[in-house]
Amino acid sequence: MTKQTWVLIADGGRARLLSTARVAGDDNFVQLAAYDNSEALEAPASTDRPGRSFESANATRHAVAEYSELNKQPKLEFADYLADIVNQGAVNEDYSRLMIVAPPTLLGRLRESLSDQAKERLIGSLDKDLTHVGLADLPKHLEGVVETTVN
Repeated sequence: MTKQTWVLIADGGRARLLSTARVAGDDNFVQLAAYDNSEALEAPASTDRPGRSFESANATRHAVAEYSELNKQPKLEFADYLADIVNQGAVNEDYSRLMIVAPPTLLGRLRESLSDQAKERLIGSLDKDLTHVGLADLPKHLEGVVETTVN
């Protein structure tokens, strides 16, 4: 099995799959793939206040509850898609260690969608959005993230 580490960095709209032989202190990340979830990127942004509607019989206005699950679904499906890629990599033994970096909701979905083989390789996770951080700056963000050691 390879001693390669995969680092999945994602948010609800985009993801990067990186590879390195070491995690901490290695400036030599290589981007293996980039993924774009255009459906989530095009979802309407939620507002701070609920929408308003007019009563049909008079001029009275009512607040309309926002259904935020509509915006969340494409992001969760994207997480499942990314987990499938990571799971297939574990089956193919493409990596021996795995790190995941994503905002909390997405990170939770990714972790629960991992296969047992991928979970065995998970050495750390970080609940942050680092999708816009350059490859050279990633090591300082990932320092101390490793939860277990893998020989």
